[in-house]
Amino acid sequence: MPPKHYRIWRTGLLESTGKRTADWFNGTVSVDSTVGNKTSFLIIYELSAPTAYIQTPSGFIYSQADMSKDPSAKTLTLKIPGTAETGDWKYSILSGGLQSLTITVTSQAARSDVPPIIVKAHVNQQLIDGSKPVIVFAEVSQNYRPVINAEVKATLEPEIGISEQLELLDNGAGADAFKDDGIYSRYFTKLVKGRISLKVRVKNKDGQSRFTLHRKSGALYVPGYVVNDKVELNPPKPPVPEQPLVEGNFSRTATGESFQVTISNPPIYPPNKITDLNAEIQENTVLLIWTAPGEDFDQGTVVVTGDWKYSILSGGLQSLTITVTSQAARSDVPPIIVKAHVNQQLIDGSKPVIVFAEVSQNYRPVINAEVKATLEPEIGISEQLELLDIGAAKYEIRWSDDVEMLRLNFSNSSLVNTSAVSPKEAGSVEQHSFNMTIENGTTLFFALRSEDNDDAKSEISNIAQASTSGLN
Repeated sequence: MPPKHYRIWRTGLLESTGKRTADWFNGTVSVDSTVGNKTSFLIIYELSAPTAYIQTPSGFIYSQADMSKDPSAKTLTLKIPGTAETGDWKYSILSGGLQSLTITVTSQAARSDVPPIIVKAHVNQQLIDGSKPVIVFAEVSQNYRPVINAEVKATLEPEIGISEQLELLDNGAGADAFKDDGIYSRYFTKLVKGRISLKVRVKNKDGQSRFTLHRKSGALYVPGYVVNDKVELNPPKPPVPEQPLVEGNFSRTATGESFQVTISNPPIYPPNKITDLNAEIQENTVLLIWTAPGEDFDQGTVVVTGDWKYSILSGGLQSLTITVTSQAARSDVPPIIVKAHVNQQLIDGSKPVIVFAEVSQNYRPVINAEVKATLEPEIGISEQLELLDIGAAKYEIRWSDDVEMLRLNFSNSSLVNTSAVSPKEAGSVEQHSFNMTIENGTTLFFALRSEDNDDAKSEISNIAQASTSGLN
């Protein structure tokens, strides 16, 4: 009898996607060696039956003549006999007129003794009132073994408005608790009032997906301890063994439970807690490395628009201006708006002048945009600045030789000068080195927190330790 773990998998969802088009709707779905039985391609159309082709990995093409048709349900169905060929299957669907099309690909386990790769998706809460951050999770595994290095993307679609896509990460930073445990996660901050549905798609990223032989423990590795003022080292942390996937490319889609957002305006989120701070001491130089947090936890997406080009031939020396205005295209989709200001109206030089530009859509921050400000005096040359939204505005790094002092009284621990540190974009690797006099055999402890442009501070990071005796 097959193990219960994958008897409950039954028919798995390899792909479920759609498009509104009057033209071609093309895509690829991968069938791996763990699935292939009772494979089915289901096409649903809105108005009229499209022309559809399904191509196998070896090049054979199924046409519409091979599909069963149900005009009342507006569906075309292709059922693959036997076990489907492993590899990339390509579908091409010609709409024939403007309409919505969807394709769903399902399959069952190829063998009773080989569990398929499965995906489970969920969020950490079902009723969102803004009191705590929303985290999207996707667990990818085969027979309880975590699958790592996969490409995992979540689509969150509100009842009204624009859907949001997040790349979920298994890097041990931001929302992700442990690196390479097969659980991919990301904060979701672009909340829209109403019900939001969740769908997750998983692919083998450039053939890099791997198994780890066991899920990582939540217990932290302790490199050493101090006895009578002497550092005693523990054995080195054992590496987590990995195995390559033998299945090749694979595709999986999972739907999570929808969730309800009850607030109209999302709260101001601080940068996410830094959880991967690492410290090393080389002679009298301390090197700190961590992953940069975001302005709002760890994520965000720019909404891209089309480019209109203008060309104006002056015909002579004169001043020209062009003004472009527009109104919202749809009453149910708020446009992107920009608000600009400086932090003071009367400048006497007593404090620095800061130029701000807030870019948002329906109170949701728009990040990664190119923002330039022009400041023009009454007399003289105008100045142009590129405004940056690089995540955290600044870091506060502190250290102590007493780990309890640092943990319980962070603000009174020794402060590191971070004036030379310019915070990078969220997800980037940050590093900062500085010199200090350190006696041989000394163990020091380090922690940091970040602060954004709204003066919102993150939680204090994990505590990293380093020693001149080689402990790090």
